[in-house]
Amino acid sequence: MKKIFIVCLFVVLIKPSVGDTAPSAAVRTACLDDAKKFCSAVLHDDEARRACMKNHAAELSAGCQDAVSAERRAAGKGDLEMCRNLARDKYYIDGGRRLNDAIGPAVVRCMKNGPSAL
Repeated sequence: MKKIFIVCLFVVLIKPSVGDTAPSAAVRTACLDDAKKFCSAVLHDDEARRACMKNHAAELSAGCQDAVSAERRAAGKGDLEMCRNLARDKYYIDGGRRLNDAIGPAVVRCMKNGPSAL
């Protein structure tokens, strides 16, 4: 029983550091105004703020999107993946369907002109 308690305590203490890492200083600076604008209610809750910013990814300022793109490239995550995800989210409609014919052109626009083109 004592071992189970210790393992559970370890998981609870380690969990916040697992998964998405904290944004860099450059991203925090570039996205501060966007975070205040879109996510002011959850600014002090890291997980909720991260989810909120992801939900508003297509609406973020060009400077914030550029900083996030640069950080993703540095982390080995390409713009193509990000553009696909943004396009899928943008063209998701009620009933669980996606407008697949709109996603391809949106990805191309995003790759050419950056995420703010969506």
